[in-house]
Amino acid sequence: MARRFTSTDKYKNKFFRTLPGPYKLFWDYLYHDCDHAGVWIVNFPIAQMYLGDDMLVDEKIALKLFNTKKKRIFVVNDGEKWIILPFIKIQYGTLNPANRVHSSVLKILEMYEIDSFKTLPLTEEHINAKENEKKDNSPFTIIFECWNDANIVTHRCFTNQMKSKINAKLSDYSVEEICDTIGNYSTILKDNRYFFKYKWTLIDFFQRGFDKFFNKETACANYIISKKLSPRSEPVNPSFKKAKVEMKPKE
Repeated sequence: MARRFTSTDKYKNKFFRTLPGPYKLFWDYLYHDCDHAGVWIVNFPIAQMYLGDDMLVDEKIALKLFNTKKKRIFVVNDGEKWIILPFIKIQYGTLNPANRVHSSVLKILEMYEIDSFKTLPLTEEHINAKENEKKDNSPFTIIFECWNDANIVTHRCFTNQMKSKINAKLSDYSVEEICDTIGNYSTILKDNRYFFKYKWTLIDFFQRGFDKFFNKETACANYIISKKLSPRSEPVNPSFKKAKVEMKPKE
C-alpha cells in the first residue's frame, strides 16, 4: 500500500477551502489514486463510484475549478491522463535529479514534456540543464555566434554557403581552434598597432583569411606597424603577402 504525505494546512488553503463539496473530495481522491509522479489515468466512472452517487463531479467543471488562477492540472495524452502538479511539491519538495526517486519522477514528467519551470519545484541545476538542452549547441551554431560576437561583419542568418565553408575547416580544425582564429582576426583588425583593417564577411574569412590568422604570433608579426617600417612596407614574413585594404563588401 502506497503512503502519501498530506498538508496539514490544506483546509486553510483558499483554493481547497472554496471548492464545492464534491470537487473538494475529488481533489483529495486524485492525490491517492495518482502514481508516484502525480499522474492520474483519467477514469471518471471509477472515480464517481468511489466518491459516491451523492458527490457527482463533471470533468470540464473539475478542470475549470482546479486550474482557476493557477495551473494545477496538466492534461496529457489527449485527455487520457492528468498530471497533478501540487502533488509533486507536497510529496517531494524540490526535485533533485541526483535523488533516485526524484529522478524517476523527472523522467516521467519529461516524457510528457512537462517542464514549466514556473510551476514545477525544480532545483536550479535541473532548470539550467533543461535550458541548455533547448539551445542549439551544434558546431555550426557555436562558430556562427562566435563570428557575430566578434562584431566584424554581423550576419542576420546562417546560410548553406556559410555551413559549407565552416564544414570544410571542421575536417582539419576543432571548434575551439576556429573560434580562436576568429578572435585573432578580430583583435588585429581592431588594434591600432596593426595595419590590417579589411573587414571580411564570414564566407570570405574562411575562404581567404583563415590561414592568415590561425597562428596569432605569426599574424601579429606580419601586420604590426613598426617604427622602422611604414604601413605600406612588406610584412615580416616574406611569404606572407599583405592583404589589400578594400571597401567593406555588401552583405
